[in-house]
Amino acid sequence: MGILDSILKKKTAEVVSDGDESGTAVAEQVAAEPTPAKAKSSAVGKLTKVLDHLEKIILVMVLVAVAAISVMKFLSAKKDSDELGKVDFEIRLSGKMLANEGPTNLVGLLKRSKEKPDAISLKGTNHLVFNPRKWKEITLLNTGEKIIVIDSPSEPLGVSALKVEAIRSLSTRITPKAFVGSANTIRYEFALNDSEFPERDLLPTGAMRTFIQTTNFPPEFTSVIKRGWLPNPKKEPQPLHGFSSRQGAYYLRQHPDWEIKVGFKAASPAAPVDINQALARQDRMVPNVIFDLDIVFGKAGGGYVTNSVRQVSGAEISEIRGYEADFSYNTKYTSQPIQLRKFREGRRFVIDGEVFRIISILEDKVMLISDLAFGGNGKIYDKPLRPKVAPVQPPAAAVVPRVGP
Repeated sequence: MGILDSILKKKTAEVVSDGDESGTAVAEQVAAEPTPAKAKSSAVGKLTKVLDHLEKIILVMVLVAVAAISVMKFLSAKKDSDELGKVDFEIRLSGKMLANEGPTNLVGLLKRSKEKPDAISLKGTNHLVFNPRKWKEITLLNTGEKIIVIDSPSEPLGVSALKVEAIRSLSTRITPKAFVGSANTIRYEFALNDSEFPERDLLPTGAMRTFIQTTNFPPEFTSVIKRGWLPNPKKEPQPLHGFSSRQGAYYLRQHPDWEIKVGFKAASPAAPVDINQALARQDRMVPNVIFDLDIVFGKAGGGYVTNSVRQVSGAEISEIRGYEADFSYNTKYTSQPIQLRKFREGRRFVIDGEVFRIISILEDKVMLISDLAFGGNGKIYDKPLRPKVAPVQPPAAAVVPRVGP
């Protein structure tokens, strides 16, 4: 038993020893073979380390690029400096000094500028700082070619060449009259002649309406006679115009300045001698009767203006209501002068492709504007009335004394 036990123990020890060796080898082999999870974790760790130093890597790359560019710029500048060093910059005077531009003239100019300098002229008589040259595009009528030329006082172009040839006043005339009626009673009459001021457009509508000349109204609108009025200072002024029909009322709404009213406040008594004189006349008008009137004119845009007038029977009362102007335009590029006649406020015309609108006409000048509605610049021009030149009288024929017997 003791021998058997010892043999069994020895076998068991060998088996155990063999098992430990094989188990250790297997464990080492398993440990030596990495698992897929551990390999993936290792790659992520390396990438994380790279990302942690990415800013440093970019900074190093930028510094290297800056250094390379600086070196290239330095080499290029050095090359240019070497080339400039080969150029000869020495100034060599030649020719001779002009007498009028010598140091003596310079000393005089400096002295005058310090002691008594010339006054500054904003009119540009000796310079073009504040008054630059004006250039104009001209279309030649014979060829259609467009050229650019200088607009100068000696050869004006565009609006500079536009001349105001004539300005005429537009008047309204009212004539009060006293007549002898039956039984030597006095009756009164008011005659209106307003043929000059109201105007009609030849084109009633459209963009070209204000470019076309106007025409006057027929007499039924502008020639009116009112009878049967009696003096009454408390009575409202009565209408004295021909725009009382439906069509006339439409015109007055468009042009309230065409409305005329007369307030007949008083009239002086007719003297017997004046009545006898009227009875001897064919029209039986009584002279020397004095009318006391309020003449009321409508205004453009609304409202009224009143003129108090005293006038004798049969004498005309004339009120200037507006003006019209005649223009002419002529340059060396126009084949013949362009005549623009009877233009009033608000009318338009074209000069060298630029549209102008008349904004005011006075007795001695016309005010124009480069119309913004048609591409203008809004600049305003004053065009004075061209002075009339007296015709040159031919020289008188010389009288040669006759010599003879």
